Amino acid sequence: MIAYNKIWLDNLAARDEVEDAFYVNAISKEETQQAESVFTVGFYSPNYFIRAGLFILAIIIGCFSLGLLSLLFLSAIEQSFGGLLVFFGLVSYAALEFFVQTKHHYRSGVDDALLLITGISIFSGINLMADISTATNALIIFILATYFFLRFADMLMSAVAGVALLAVFFLNYIPLGSIAETTAPFLLMLVTVIIYFLIKRIRQRATVRHYWQCCSILEIVMLICLYAVSNYYVVRETANSMFGAALNNAGNIPFGWLFWIFTICTPLIYIIWGIQKKDSILIRVGLLLIAAIVFTIRYYYTVMPVELVMLLGGIILIVISYALTKYLAQPKNGFTSAEVNNGRLKDKMNIEGLIIAESFGGGEAAGNPKFGGGSFGGGGASGDF
Repeated sequence: MIAYNKIWLDNLAARDEVEDAFYVNAISKEETQQAESVFTVGFYSPNYFIRAGLFILAIIIGCFSLGLLSLLFLSAIEQSFGGLLVFFGLVSYAALEFFVQTKHHYRSGVDDALLLITGISIFSGINLMADISTATNALIIFILATYFFLRFADMLMSAVAGVALLAVFFLNYIPLGSIAETTAPFLLMLVTVIIYFLIKRIRQRATVRHYWQCCSILEIVMLICLYAVSNYYVVRETANSMFGAALNNAGNIPFGWLFWIFTICTPLIYIIWGIQKKDSILIRVGLLLIAAIVFTIRYYYTVMPVELVMLLGGIILIVISYALTKYLAQPKNGFTSAEVNNGRLKDKMNIEGLIIAESFGGGEAAGNPKFGGGSFGGGGASGDF
């Protein structure tokens, strides 16, 4: 299903682990170079500056191409522009497949732009050709984003697919009546929890290793959405704007006290649970949502001037950060303030042994020739090959 060369994707992941190991001085520079010569990658993946430039250039070329194509049908542009957009989207998708399959672009900026152009063009064209409801639009977005997510392992599309799926449930549930309008937040909470744990379970499988980053993005999106649909401010303002008097009783909402509990406790639960499970995603999302607690309370209850709240909050965060940095200078219970390149290094992974076995000890990387015999010492010691 995935469009990219799977062997190259595996080799790219192996290279990332090699770089992580070198970064923490687990292997030597020579071993790193030898390992990278084994794990060959044929993708065209420029640095972020070139990627941004190619993305902008591809967007500009796409806009000019659409404008030129529109000139050919200028006499009947109002009647044919929807079909023209769908056609342009399909052409953009063909170009995307060409750059990925033939030119081996992988997150180069060109494939990112073509993917975005394809999705927006097809979606906009369908809406111009037919009068489509909001719920149907959400379903179309979910289908398109899910396909692009599975085909190209795109992190943005995975996030869009997750949010669109929640929108599909919400928009098809609220027309069922006033009870559905009242219980819609609880339905969305249930759906987000199910999706989150389903992702956590699927992510453990090696068969979905090429989607691990997308799964991480989906976890973050589901955690944020779970808090959003249980946040008092979001629920109250959404209810008042969409349902009006159906849920508005003297400015209050049903189960308002329960949503206040969710608003305050959910980020704290994320942080505590993340510490117990040593899950950095839960911890970081929980810390981020602490600001949402402050915003929500401050919106409805003025305790002190906002300038003073921000000043005190900044001071508290600085003090806590400094204290934790000092406390975790030496690792404690799996946590440390020492700089680590990223989270791919596992506690029990013998990365040097892996490199030795794969690169020099007679093992064979997928799709690459293996080295002959030889011997050398561990820990980056020199030796003969």
